Amino acid sequence: MTIEMTFEQGLVCSLLVVLLVLFAWGRWRYDLIAAGAMITVVAAGLISAEQALQGFGHPAVVTVAAVLVISRALRNCGIVDLIASKLVPYTHSTAGHITVLTGVVTLAS
Repeated sequence: MTIEMTFEQGLVCSLLVVLLVLFAWGRWRYDLIAAGAMITVVAAGLISAEQALQGFGHPAVVTVAAVLVISRALRNCGIVDLIASKLVPYTHSTAGHITVLTGVVTLAS
């Protein structure tokens, strides 16, 4: 049984392998790798620039970006460290830390 791929399918599969290797290697930031992949598929003509950028307007993407900005702001303000320093004395193991922080995050969401 032979499996035949079109050029486009082969290019996408090759790109995915390269992406996995680059993500695992960890030398470059993941967002730069992903942006490079998007530019590659647009430059190769697999998708249009409009299609590539269309997903950035989706409410889920905007929500995730907002959560990342808010979490970074809370970390930079020291609120995360303050909460952690108040909770750590009540836990005596890594599992305890995770359990307490999961509860706090659940309530905060």
